[in-house]
Amino acid sequence: MQLLAVLLSGIVALLSLAVFVSGARAWRGAAVQDAVRSPSDPARPDRTLRLAMVSREAVVRTFWAAFAPFGWLDGPVPPRSIGRPVLVVPHPGRNRIALAMLAAYLRRRHGRAVWVMRLAGDDVPLPEHAERVWVDVRKLARWTDAQRIDVVAHGAGGLAAAWAARHLDDQHRIDRIVAIGTPWAGTRTAVFQRGRLADQLRPGAPSLDDVLPCPVPVWSVWCPDDPDVVPADSAVADPDRAAAIEAAGHVGLLVSARALRVVGAALDAPVTPDFSVDTP
Repeated sequence: MQLLAVLLSGIVALLSLAVFVSGARAWRGAAVQDAVRSPSDPARPDRTLRLAMVSREAVVRTFWAAFAPFGWLDGPVPPRSIGRPVLVVPHPGRNRIALAMLAAYLRRRHGRAVWVMRLAGDDVPLPEHAERVWVDVRKLARWTDAQRIDVVAHGAGGLAAAWAARHLDDQHRIDRIVAIGTPWAGTRTAVFQRGRLADQLRPGAPSLDDVLPCPVPVWSVWCPDDPDVVPADSAVADPDRAAAIEAAGHVGLLVSARALRVVGAALDAPVTPDFSVDTP
């Protein structure tokens, strides 16, 4: 009994430390975000919203870390679908656990056949990530007998999807891309990261010139107080197809009901320049 109590205390201590570290990272990113915006900028959140955002980021990141081993298992092959199937692309290094809620929402609320792919870690350059995206686009098309595929991507996964659409998609398989928190113009927080991908995510990096303009429509779901994408408006590829989710954070966009509704609406919307979605 005493051993069990010690074990539980150790687990609680580790989880508390993980939450603290994750929260500190989110707070650091928010501070960098504040440093690049004007003090009078209306996008600056109040202290309560900032604390709520940081707390959500810390809890979600800790949850992902705790259950990450389960996310490396492959899911079932998606069934054939009447509508366009959806390929969900994570940020490099993250697995299916991070995108479980998004995938479940698209399956149950929108009736889509969904495949959540895996990307390698941060030490793999963007073109190699894009090649993996293109491989899985063709796989999903073959499994579901579909001519066109929708792509929903998070973080740098959106860059890989756009790179694939621009340089590899000679069969015109990708119909549209819905990018969640994707740093199209780079992010200043890349200086805190390691690996070859981090070098390609810095503002002004030559690799970003190979991503836009994208030959397929790109919808952007972003947060004005994103602690990972700095400046925050770097997450907007096309201002006419963008929806801001206030105080959601970066990883919080993947568990935000408002963000999920916007993603679903973007997938169901006709391909027109105006993208207006109610985000209460």
